[in-house]
Amino acid sequence: MGFPLGSLLSSRFNSRVGMGPALIWAAIPSVGGILVSALAFGRPALAVVAAGVFIVGIGQGCFGVNAVTLRQRYSSPEMRARATAVHRFVSWGALPGGALLGGFIGQVAGLRSALVCASVIASLCFIPLLRSPLRSTTR
Repeated sequence: MGFPLGSLLSSRFNSRVGMGPALIWAAIPSVGGILVSALAFGRPALAVVAAGVFIVGIGQGCFGVNAVTLRQRYSSPEMRARATAVHRFVSWGALPGGALLGGFIGQVAGLRSALVCASVIASLCFIPLLRSPLRSTTR
């Protein structure tokens, strides 16, 4: 439910802070929700994990809409398909490696450690986001 909600809220959020800043702000719940899931333990663990996934979904719903829109807007028409292909190759291509690494960490150090590592690795997205011109991209 978080993904569609984030997607629906993205236009309202964009109009308030601008598309680039909204994309950067959307990374916070995208990363933070993973950390929330890592905090799950005991009887409420299922509810805490569900809340973490919901939070990730809100962030990713908004992030995804804005990332695709910006990529399409600033790519020339003849490069749009290529830009999307490169994005998918790089981002989706990293998924199997991340799954293997997460599985290894989970096996060796436990699920909580794997989730904490995932949130630390995911937080690295802030380095290029905060250094990019997105901070001032308003439309």
